Amino acid sequence: QYYSDIVGGTLTDFVNGNFEAMMNAANWRMVFYNNSEFGTPDRWEWERGTNPHFVMLNSDVALVRDLSGLIDDEDGQVSQCQFTCNRNGGTGCARPRCPHAAETFDIAAEYKHDNAKFLQDFQSAFTKMLEAGSDTDAGCSVPPCPIPGTFPTASPTLPQPSGSPTLPQPSSSPTPNPTKAPASAIVSEQEYDAIDADIAALSAAFGNDDGSRAHFLGGIVRLVAHDFMDFDINNGTVPMGSDGCIDMDHADNSGLPQDVWCDNGCPLTEVYNNGFSHISKADFWIAAANAVIRIASNNALDLKDSYVSGRVDAESCVGQGSRLPAASGCDAVEGVFVDRMGLTRTDAVALLGAHTIGRGNQDFSGHNGIWVDTEAQSVVFDKRYYEEFFRRAWIPRNQGTAIQDWTWGGNNNGSPRFFLNVDMCLLFDIEATFPCCTDTSQGTACDRNGQVLRNTPCASYPAGSPRLEAANAVDLFSDRRPGGGFGNDNTPFYNAFASAWGKATTNGLSNLQPLVPSPTSSPTILSSTPPTLPQPSASPTLPQPSSSPTPKPTNSPGFSFLSEQEYDAIDADIAALSA
Repeated sequence: QYYSDIVGGTLTDFVNGNFEAMMNAANWRMVFYNNSEFGTPDRWEWERGTNPHFVMLNSDVALVRDLSGLIDDEDGQVSQCQFTCNRNGGTGCARPRCPHAAETFDIAAEYKHDNAKFLQDFQSAFTKMLEAGSDTDAGCSVPPCPIPGTFPTASPTLPQPSGSPTLPQPSSSPTPNPTKAPASAIVSEQEYDAIDADIAALSAAFGNDDGSRAHFLGGIVRLVAHDFMDFDINNGTVPMGSDGCIDMDHADNSGLPQDVWCDNGCPLTEVYNNGFSHISKADFWIAAANAVIRIASNNALDLKDSYVSGRVDAESCVGQGSRLPAASGCDAVEGVFVDRMGLTRTDAVALLGAHTIGRGNQDFSGHNGIWVDTEAQSVVFDKRYYEEFFRRAWIPRNQGTAIQDWTWGGNNNGSPRFFLNVDMCLLFDIEATFPCCTDTSQGTACDRNGQVLRNTPCASYPAGSPRLEAANAVDLFSDRRPGGGFGNDNTPFYNAFASAWGKATTNGLSNLQPLVPSPTSSPTILSSTPPTLPQPSASPTLPQPSSSPTPKPTNSPGFSFLSEQEYDAIDADIAALSA
C-alpha cells in the first residue's frame, strides 16, 4: 500500500511502461509545521487528506521524485517543484512537476503491483541490516556461529532451516494484460466518513444555487447507477456490474454529467485523486453516492451500515453502454433490471426513485429539466418523484426526435419539469396509447405544445400484466391517500431503495467486506513524554514446551542463543500487547 500512495497508474500501465500514468499518483503537497512548542526544529513535510491525514517525508518522496539540490538544508522545504502536475507532461502548472527518481522509481512501481516481490526483497534487505557488523561470514557457514565468550555446554539446540523461507507465491504468474486492475483495498470507517465529509463540503459550497447542487449530487448517484446497470447475470464471461468502468463515449452514457467526473479537474475526480486513489473507483463512487443520499435525505436514509468494499476496477468495458436502459423504451425495466440484473420490478421502481434528485441537462443527454416541481425539491432525496406521476397532466414533448420525453408545461425559471419514457412506463401503458395525457381530468392542461389530448388518456396496465407490480409500487411509494393528497411517509420508499441499492451494487461480487472499524480512541499526539504502551490485562500465555525447558545458564556473559520456544514467547507477548 505504501508504494500505491506514491506511484500512480494500473498494472497495465506498469506493464506497458505508461510513464505519465505512473507519475500521476496522489497529489502530495508540502505543509509547514512550527515545532517551537516541542523544542524541536521547524519542518516541512508532504501531506494529503484531512481525515484520515496521510504524511510522507522527503526520504519517502525521494523514492519516486529526484529531489537532489531541491531540498532546503534548514527546514527541508521543496519549493521549486510540486509532486503532481497533469498538464503538458508535468510542465503546465504554477511550478513544474519534480523530476522522477531514475534509480528507484521503477523499483517502487514494481513493488506496488507485486507484493511477493516486495516481501522477498524486504526479507533480503532486512537480513543484511541485522547481520551488518557481525561475524557470520568469518569462518562460519552454518549457524550458530561462534562469538567470543564462555557459554554452557548444554545450550539449547537451534532449529536448522532447510533453506531460505518460502514466501507466499501467487497461484500462477500474473497475466501481462489483465482485464481487471489489482485487488482493491478494503475501505475503513474512517475513510468512508472522510469521503462523506468531502461530498458534504462540496455540496455546501454551492450555497443557494440549488440548480448546480442538483446537477452535482444527482450526477454522483447516476454515475454509480450507470456502473451497476451493465451487469448481466446471464454472461458468465464478462458480467460487468460495479467495476468502476463506464464507456463515456457511448450515447446511453451521455446523460452523465462529465463535469462531475472526468480524467482531470472535475470535483469528484479531484477528491478521489487527492485522498482515496488507493481504493477502487467502484468503491469510492458508491461511498460518495451514499453520502449524497444521506445529505439529500437529511440523514433519514444512511446506508453506511450496509456498505461493503473490495470491488476491483475493470481495465476495459467494451460494450458497456449497450447494456444500459434506453431512455426511449418501455422494455428497459424488464430487459435491464429484471432479466439481466436479476432484480424485481419493485426494485427497479425504487432505484428509479433516485431521479428525485438531480436534473437533465440538454448539453449532455439532450433532456432538459427536473423530475420534480422546483429546484429546491431537486436536491431532496424523498418520495416526491412518485407523487409527480399523480399530481400532473403529463404529455409528450419533442415527438419524432431522439430526445422525446414528457412534460407538464411551465418553464420553471429555466428548469422545465420532465419525465423520460422509462419513468412513465412504470405506471402507464404508453405503448398501447401514444400520444396521450396522463390525467385528462385536468382538461386544458393536456392541450399544450400544439397537441389536443384532453380526450386521450394514457392507458393503465390491464389485470394480469406483469407490469402491474411496478405500477403498484409507484402508488405505494407515493403514499397517495384515497381521499386525495399525499401522506408524508417515506419509509416504504427508503426501505425498498436500500434493499435494491444493496443488491445492485453487489451483484455478481463475492468476498466484499464491511467497513474496517475506526480505533475506539484518538491516536496519541506527539508530546514531550513518550506515549504509554497498552498493558495486557494479564501476563500473556506463553507456548508451553513438551518438556521442562533447559535451565538458564549461570555463566553467560550476557549473551545466549535464542531457542525456538523463546522466539515464540516473544512473538506471543507482542501479539498480546497489540491486541
